Amino acid sequence: LSESSCDVGPVAVSEAGVTFALDRGALASTCARLQTIGEVTSEDDQAVVGVVGDARAIEAGAAAKALATLAEAGIPVRCAGQGAHASTVAFVVAKADLARTVTLLHERFFSE
Repeated sequence: LSESSCDVGPVAVSEAGVTFALDRGALASTCARLQTIGEVTSEDDQAVVGVVGDARAIEAGAAAKALATLAEAGIPVRCAGQGAHASTVAFVVAKADLARTVTLLHERFFSE
């Protein structure tokens, strides 16, 4: 990925694969490079939503609250990751769920 000079969003790693968000402009070239080392699939119509705040608040369970809020609303999270400085948590959701996701997260964190 660094050789392709592309920035990736949340990254999830499992025994079966690696999932990450990537800007559409870098998709074709990055997929072509990655296909030289393994199977690559991509999904269109996804969106990245970030929860940004005080690192202490996020460490105190804000990420879990955000995920629980989305799960309770039936919004599947495709990928989630925490920023390097622990002040950001980002989620990948279907583009069709973007507006509802933002509304629910605002209600959860700013209506208390």
